[in-house]
Amino acid sequence: RYDPEVERAVRARPAVRRALELEAVGDSLNARREWHHLVAGLSRDEQIHAAYVAQQAGAIPESIQIANAAMLRDHVDLRFPVAYPD
Repeated sequence: RYDPEVERAVRARPAVRRALELEAVGDSLNARREWHHLVAGLSRDEQIHAAYVAQQAGAIPESIQIANAAMLRDHVDLRFPVAYPD
């Protein structure tokens, strides 16, 4: 179900941009706040893409939280990420 347009729309949201920037500068607490406030206003498809965006940014706990909040039971890779894939 990956849709590059949905991912672009998610990444364009101000809250996502703030969260990614906060993650990049090491401010995990405020990044987490942005992710948590963001989730409620997203559609299910946007939540799926937001969870993957968070995971790619290294925000693993937030990715898991978004996946659980969205009831993404079939997205095991989001809900149970591999800590050390190598």
